[in-house]
Amino acid sequence: MTNIYVLISAIALLINVLLVIFVSVTERKNTVGKTLVLLFISLIIWDVGELMRRLRLDDPLFWSMVECMGVLFIPPTFYHFATAFPENTRLKLKRASQKYLLAAFYCISIAFLPLLLKGKLISGVELRFWGYEYVGTPLLTAFLFYFIGVMFVVAFEFLRSYKFSKDDRFEFLQVRAVASTALVVVALSVFTDILLPLNKNFIPLTSVQVPPLASAFTVAGATVVACVLLKYRFLPSEVMLNNLVKSIEDGFIVIDRFGRIQLANEPVEELFGVESKKIVGKPLKDLEVMVKDEAKELIRIVSELKELRKPVELPSGVLEVIVSPIMFKDALLGHLIELRDISKLVAREKELEEKTRALERQTEELKATVRELMDARKALLNILEDVDASKRELAEAYERLKELDEMKDNFMMIAIHELGTPLTIIRGNMDMLLSGVFGELSYEQQERLLVISESVNRLIKLLDDLRAVMTIKEGQLRLDKKEHSTKTLVYDVVRDLNALLRQRGHVLRVSVPDVKVVCDGEKIKSAIFNLLENAIKFTPEGGSIEITVEEISESGKDYVRFCVADSGVGIPKDKLDRIFEAFYEVGSYLSHKKGMGVGLFVVRSVVEAHGGRVWAESEVGRGSRFFFTLPK
Repeated sequence: MTNIYVLISAIALLINVLLVIFVSVTERKNTVGKTLVLLFISLIIWDVGELMRRLRLDDPLFWSMVECMGVLFIPPTFYHFATAFPENTRLKLKRASQKYLLAAFYCISIAFLPLLLKGKLISGVELRFWGYEYVGTPLLTAFLFYFIGVMFVVAFEFLRSYKFSKDDRFEFLQVRAVASTALVVVALSVFTDILLPLNKNFIPLTSVQVPPLASAFTVAGATVVACVLLKYRFLPSEVMLNNLVKSIEDGFIVIDRFGRIQLANEPVEELFGVESKKIVGKPLKDLEVMVKDEAKELIRIVSELKELRKPVELPSGVLEVIVSPIMFKDALLGHLIELRDISKLVAREKELEEKTRALERQTEELKATVRELMDARKALLNILEDVDASKRELAEAYERLKELDEMKDNFMMIAIHELGTPLTIIRGNMDMLLSGVFGELSYEQQERLLVISESVNRLIKLLDDLRAVMTIKEGQLRLDKKEHSTKTLVYDVVRDLNALLRQRGHVLRVSVPDVKVVCDGEKIKSAIFNLLENAIKFTPEGGSIEITVEEISESGKDYVRFCVADSGVGIPKDKLDRIFEAFYEVGSYLSHKKGMGVGLFVVRSVVEAHGGRVWAESEVGRGSRFFFTLPK
């Protein structure tokens, strides 16, 4: 029996040495290989000590310490391997805590080393039927619990790798194989070499002694890990070649020098209508009786095995057949037949030919168009000469218009100056006549004088509007801004037009809060006056007019918005954009409501000078609403 356990230890040592050599040669340039070498070295030290104890050489206590020295470094090296394998997945799972934990595990193992050398972990040895077995101290028990704890951490890391490696099929297969093997080996090793030794190597409730078999389990697991690395890192060239050929979309057939098929991929199976395993090893010329009818002509062409490049039309499309010899040291090994589907390419070539012909036709048409353009150019030059002449005429007309505009402005200034004084004198005398300074008037005289007074006031109002227009056009509008109450501004205007409102029988509704606004009071009252007068003018008798004021916010700024709404005749939508122009009369489309059209121009100019804006909304037959805003 002793020889069996010695043989187990010797085989485990030999395999681990071979694995170290293998991994050092094949995996020395990557982190996984380096960590695996460290783990295998720990296992080798363990196997050396265990082998010497089982050989029952002198000083078994020393070899027990050697064995424990290897066991001390299995936890940190195993955890080191678990945090590095597999490479790509572990790079994604890398975190700073792993470095600190790895350093802690190495430090703990190193800390146990002097205790081992001083005899604090092993108190002696006992002879069992499999050889000498060391007797541990309580400190060794503490180390074993530390060992088990690290194995749980390693299991956790393997589970994380298994979870996050599913995106990479190769790494997932490696993790699945290595993780399951490692966990089984650790579980069996902990049971036979840690849990049972705590019970003196007796199965509980029996007197059966169980030898430690961890070295056998471990070497089996290490061999599996090495095989997994070998399988997935160094695939055999023929496997890679087969998979490469099978993954190509074009059909590939490899034929040896005797004309026998050695390899065929899936596109060939679909094209011939027969599985590749049924044609491998058969001569190519014998396939004519096995393949689909549409592929028989193709078989006859490629059976000649001459180096060629030829398109072949089939019912399913167009194939390009390429036959190439496979040479080795000037000797013919066989042929490679490539069946490339060029149906789309042929279709594109036909499409390109059609487009080329269409382009040629378009080129001819373009030439004809160029000739027409040359003729048109000559005609255009003649037109440009006419345009130049027209431009000169327009420039002369523009100069005449400027002269007329200046004459108009001069006339208006003269009219304002010459008519203003007489009208003021006439209004003064009319007021004195009406007040009875020159004697009492009859009822009929008073009525006539009131009509004349109203006409004079209208003329004075027109002159004031003309004077305002001239002031605005000359850029001489000046504002005397002070704080005013919106209620005062509106009610002053309502008071001045109250008589006209009663005369027209209009219903006026006023909703004005007492809001303070900084403005030129007289000019704002003039703007409100113009809007209210227009509302009275264009609203039939008995209509309704409403004046509202409210506080609003626009673009992050606070404004006060005034609104004068009426139930009058309304304004067509195509005229709304022009009603604020000078001398464009709001009611010009009504034959009985003509005027000079300067009131709304004055309103816009005054409001914009205050930093506000003015606009109108209207519908013919349903009334109008005029708005303007002033910044607070």
